[in-house]
Amino acid sequence: MKKKIVLLFTLIMTVGLTFGLTACGGDSSNESASTETEAVEETTEAEEYTVADYFIDTITWIGEEDGYGWGEFEVTEETQDFIRNHEEFFQYDDTAGNGYDKDVEEAVGFKQLDKNIGPYLSRIVHISSGEVIQIFEDDSCVDDGEPVITQLLVSDNNSDGYFVVYYMNTVDIYEGDHVSFYALPLGSSCFENTGGGTTNVVNMLGCKVSK
Repeated sequence: MKKKIVLLFTLIMTVGLTFGLTACGGDSSNESASTETEAVEETTEAEEYTVADYFIDTITWIGEEDGYGWGEFEVTEETQDFIRNHEEFFQYDDTAGNGYDKDVEEAVGFKQLDKNIGPYLSRIVHISSGEVIQIFEDDSCVDDGEPVITQLLVSDNNSDGYFVVYYMNTVDIYEGDHVSFYALPLGSSCFENTGGGTTNVVNMLGCKVSK
C-alpha cells in the first residue's frame, strides 16, 4: 500500500542523511543521535502496519477513488474502528475469518441497508441467499505480498437489490452460483448499467462467502 511505500522511502532517506552528516565531520553527534532516533521511530511505525490497516486503506481507496467502477462511497470512522477491533473477522489471503458469526444481524437484507445503512456500519450481516451476477479477481499486487481481491456483484434473492462484496482471497465461486455470505456493510453507491440506467448497490467487506 502507499503508506508502507512512503514509510520505507522516508526511512531510506533518513538513514542516508545520518551517514552524510557523519562523513562531513563537524559537530554532528547530537544531530546523528537525533536522526537515528527518528529512523528507529519510522521503522517501528512501518513494522506496526497491521492487517486492519490494510483493510482500511484498501476499502478507503476503493470507495474514494471508485477503484473498481462500482461507485464512490465513504468509509466512516465507526466502520474503521470496528475493523481495527475485529480484524480477525475478515478473510485475509489464506487466513480465514473467525468469530464473525457469534453476533450477527440475520433479519437484514438489501431493503433495510438501502433504506438506512447507518445502524449496520459496525455490524456483521448474514445474507442467506443471493445469485452471483458478476465476479472478478484483482491479483495485480500479489507480487508485493498483498492478497487477491475478489469482487462479487450479488443479487439479493429477497428483493431487487444488489451487493458488492470485497473478499481478500480467491474463492471457488463463479457467475450464476447461488451463495450466502457474512460481511460488514461499508456504504452505498451506484454505477451505470448496460441498460443506460443506474444500479444501486451496498458495498461490503467479506468475512466468508460460500455456496
